[in-house]
Amino acid sequence: MYGIAMMGFLSALGAFILVWKVNIHLFCKYHWQTDILFAVVVTWLFFGTFSGMAAAAVAGVVFSVFLYVAKLIIDI
Repeated sequence: MYGIAMMGFLSALGAFILVWKVNIHLFCKYHWQTDILFAVVVTWLFFGTFSGMAAAAVAGVVFSVFLYVAKLIIDI
């Protein structure tokens, strides 16, 4: 059970670090599009098992929270 949550959290954290390094201002400006694109890509990557889909759902939610907090901090 915790493995699914940890896999989702680490996937979201890794993607958020990459977004931060590329251009966090751009991704925060288009946060809805970024959330949807990330959720679709992670779902496609983890497709095949129930645990993979659960990890993708957790990753989507965690990434959305990370992006929302970053948007509040950057204050766009």
